[in-house]
Amino acid sequence: MAATKWEYRRRWAHLFNEMSIMREMGEEGWQLCGVYIALLYFKRPLQQ
Repeated sequence: MAATKWEYRRRWAHLFNEMSIMREMGEEGWQLCGVYIALLYFKRPLQQ
């Protein structure tokens, strides 16, 4: 069985735009996989 390959992206966020960024990324198929200070880290399976 082949392992899933992922693409990753990070976005700067702050209190006033955090939810809209998460909504936008979710609609594009991204999954939130980490948060560090003002950065949100996302991943999604690579389109092949």
